[in-house]
Amino acid sequence: GASTLVAFGSQTGTAARLAEATAQALRQAGEKVACASLGVLQPAALAAYERTLLIVSTTGEGELPDPARRLRGSAIHC
Repeated sequence: GASTLVAFGSQTGTAARLAEATAQALRQAGEKVACASLGVLQPAALAAYERTLLIVSTTGEGELPDPARRLRGSAIHC
């Protein structure tokens, strides 16, 4: 029953660590939060949450990290 999703796309772990810290801070503030990699989420799953925070760090020369590439071109409506 989480109402907020903190999803991350991370190649080296930077975005993952930031997402986990953000989710923990939100939990301490009383929010029901889920935290997951974009590598395992289906775009349709995002609709199950009232709020979604995406934390994605680029890699190399500004490329998307591997976990976020699979969502490239997906219809994600905000």
